[in-house]
Amino acid sequence: QDLVVRVSDDEGYSSTATVRIDIAHVDDPPAVAWISSGLGIEGEPVAVSALLFDADGATFTAVMEWGDGGFPETLAGVAAGTVSFSHVYADNAATGRYLARLTLPSAFWPAVSTAVYVSVSNASPVVVGISPSTGTQYSPFSASLLGTDVPGDPLVWSVLAAPGWVSVSSAGIVS
Repeated sequence: QDLVVRVSDDEGYSSTATVRIDIAHVDDPPAVAWISSGLGIEGEPVAVSALLFDADGATFTAVMEWGDGGFPETLAGVAAGTVSFSHVYADNAATGRYLARLTLPSAFWPAVSTAVYVSVSNASPVVVGISPSTGTQYSPFSASLLGTDVPGDPLVWSVLAAPGWVSVSSAGIVS
């Protein structure tokens, strides 16, 4: 850009000149316009989306820390627009929420960072079966009920309906 200046002395003499000013462009920091709070069930993918903005139209890196002590998810070469992240929480937190943090590092500016709560619900246990499932009439019968839960929460069994000769312990032992 040009700057036209005049310099004068105390005797009334002056001169003018045009000087050039060159300003180097510095990358403007990226920004997070909005971020969605995630909602899901333990053991299943939970998605969080964000709308990212960069005035320069540059690409940048986005880092999502999920708040559960796992490895962050890093996306390089991200352009402005909507970006989605996905994570599987092994267990629901005691509060049912994790504080996730999205960070946009910049070589020229302090990192831009925003946080969002991700709500994770407990998954229902699943009855898998019984082992062994066969017996012989008039012989003692003993078997174990089989079930799973993410991430292996203790299971407590109860009977809703059964033949009169069957008993089930809370540990899932059938006799």
